[in-house]
Amino acid sequence: MFIESGTGGINVDNHVQERLKNPTMWTRALHMLVFVIAYGLAISIVIVIMLYQLVSVILTGGVNEMLLRLGNNLSTYLHQIFRFLTFNTDTAPFPFAPWPDEPAEANPWLTPEADPLDEDPTDRSAAAPDAQSSAAPASEDRSSPAPG
Repeated sequence: MFIESGTGGINVDNHVQERLKNPTMWTRALHMLVFVIAYGLAISIVIVIMLYQLVSVILTGGVNEMLLRLGNNLSTYLHQIFRFLTFNTDTAPFPFAPWPDEPAEANPWLTPEADPLDEDPTDRSAAAPDAQSSAAPASEDRSSPAPG
């Protein structure tokens, strides 16, 4: 294939052949294939974590903290894979880079005591302090005689 440019032509086929002979291109293509497979595996794990966490919230009111962190790291890993597959970065994700290890963000589902589904937004008694407990001074123990 030739592209005419003024009086001389540029042979596009030579540029394509040069790129096809470049081992870096083939290495990237192989890595992309591996990461498409890794994506499928990771998304399957995310679905299992999602279902487990849902059942955990229903039964206990809270989530499994270790799975919360794993889910967070898997979502970061999937983001890294997408960036690599779409040529937004040349840095290949794990196992060619360290595994993403980020702490999970603050999450109201971590403790069953703080179950977000139990909160009633119309109940204002929890927000207002009890008048008797806040007005009462600290009690002194009057059962023992005063010193001296």
